[in-house]
Amino acid sequence: MTKYIAIEYIHEDNILYTESKEFKDLYEIIKMISEKYPNKKHYMTLSEGDDKYIIKFNEDDNNYFIVQEV
Repeated sequence: MTKYIAIEYIHEDNILYTESKEFKDLYEIIKMISEKYPNKKHYMTLSEGDDKYIIKFNEDDNNYFIVQEV
């Protein structure tokens, strides 16, 4: 069974914070992001070679997620 780990990166005051959580599918990750950041639009891309998904916000470069199959 495929599981995913989502690592959230938050850059604030020149400090990088991380938080990770495991999910059973990509839908749960998108739902969590939409609930945690309801007023921010986001998009997802696939990194080349690493097979990791990168989720970024349209107007916020200080927060992003890296999602990887585990």
